[in-house]
Amino acid sequence: MFSIDKEYERDAKLRRQDVKSLMVWIDTQPHLPKISEHEAILFLKSCYYNNEFAKTTLDTYYSFRTLERDMFHARSDKVLIQTCKVGLNAPLSKLTPKGDSIFLMYLLDPNPEFFEPINLFKLADSVITLNLHLNGPHDGLQVISDMKNFTLGHLPKINLTIARKGLEYIQHALPVRLKGVHFININKTLMDMLMSLVRPFMNKELIDLIHIHSGISDLTKFIPLNCLPKDYGGQELSFEGLQEKMTRDMLENRQFFEYQDTQLVDEKKRPKNSKLSLDIFGVSGTFKKLELD
Repeated sequence: MFSIDKEYERDAKLRRQDVKSLMVWIDTQPHLPKISEHEAILFLKSCYYNNEFAKTTLDTYYSFRTLERDMFHARSDKVLIQTCKVGLNAPLSKLTPKGDSIFLMYLLDPNPEFFEPINLFKLADSVITLNLHLNGPHDGLQVISDMKNFTLGHLPKINLTIARKGLEYIQHALPVRLKGVHFININKTLMDMLMSLVRPFMNKELIDLIHIHSGISDLTKFIPLNCLPKDYGGQELSFEGLQEKMTRDMLENRQFFEYQDTQLVDEKKRPKNSKLSLDIFGVSGTFKKLELD
């Protein structure tokens, strides 16, 4: 479990006075939900200790989750369990030598009939959010997307509106330091088609983080083999074990997700001088830089 005191001890750049300053600012913003010190740390660290940037990111995060509730909020256990059978969205237990956490995405069911991108987005966001709640922030996040079971039949199911909103959320709101997005087991033609759909919604900074690997040996130039699942020859749980853990964690933490559902913005109380426009997709700013500090 995450310890606030240990995080201050571990990270010399994380200062209590900066976290306190962010929380004091939140108290002056009547439209924002109250957040814990743990949550304030997540936003400050994700923005490389830049307090002003953290304010904008935090406001964008809660505004996004309020205005786009269909993308984030609670779903029935039945839908959740079905989605967990379709797509694996799992944080891996080991960190990279640079201290980055690893998040694996993999279609367990190759049938396009059961591919529902909005439900898989909800699941991925829920798993990442829960992991941040339980384990706190890490120095970075490396995402692996195994496209082995992704086919031409899945492409028509991608809703461009959802894709645009999801990428805006990742680039402007999600409190993580994204350090790399690694695609494996995908042919060039399919990758080109996929990128042609989503590239218009991506900042250059995000595009530069994308790596397409010819195989696991190429991926291990970035992420050590021992950090990967047994299915790749690593020491992490197998896909089946990760799927079971993911489903169990989601069902056992319903109380946390119910709390998340209450963390909403009250736009009627937003100060007139608020920097964030109600049109959150037009918010100014750029992707979290790797060298803000």
